Amino acid sequence: AAWRLIEVEGSWSRGGWVQLRHVLSGAFLRLVPPPHPLQWTFSVDVQPASHASLFQLECDKPPCDGSAPVHLRVHPDATGARLNYRGDDLVRGHGNTPPWAPAPRLPSTRIAMQTISLSRLAADMRQWAPRRRACYAPCASPADGEESSLRASPAWDDLCADVYAQPVCETIARVHGASPGGGWGSAPPAARLRWARLGCHKYLPPGTSPPPPPLPPRRVAP
Repeated sequence: AAWRLIEVEGSWSRGGWVQLRHVLSGAFLRLVPPPHPLQWTFSVDVQPASHASLFQLECDKPPCDGSAPVHLRVHPDATGARLNYRGDDLVRGHGNTPPWAPAPRLPSTRIAMQTISLSRLAADMRQWAPRRRACYAPCASPADGEESSLRASPAWDDLCADVYAQPVCETIARVHGASPGGGWGSAPPAARLRWARLGCHKYLPPGTSPPPPPLPPRRVAP
């Protein structure tokens, strides 16, 4: 994924504070600080979230020009944690051993930077434009969203999850009548599987009932 560094206060190469904006979706990276149920995870939001969306690029040694790995530190008013890659696609703001506390500088918090020119980025975006359109297509209208929730989309994969997981989850919830205290008895198996795969519980409004778990595979007698 490509991220744009937006300087908010001072120069990033001199310890200034920046926001990270996802080039493809336009969303801003932020840490979810405690005491939230999803504490220490990172999420993306349409609007930046004050200090939780402010980062500082720390260098092990000068010059801090992007030629060497950096540590991505969250603003101290939002824990001061570093972005920590813990393996198996787990990115957290805490360290590698409990009790969980803001991650200090660790080998697993070192991030390699790569500067991408506008021309190269534009060419890459043109290459992936058809896939991006296919990913967003089920969210074009409620009817399309309903159809995608009832069947598997051939365009769907983990890349698509990164760009429209939340809208798809909200569409499934709306189509199948999720409401605070409501039930999910009408949710078809395909919608339940999609819900589980996306981890849609992360996007449920407080008090909304989740759908029942996916049905076990049907065994056919020989």
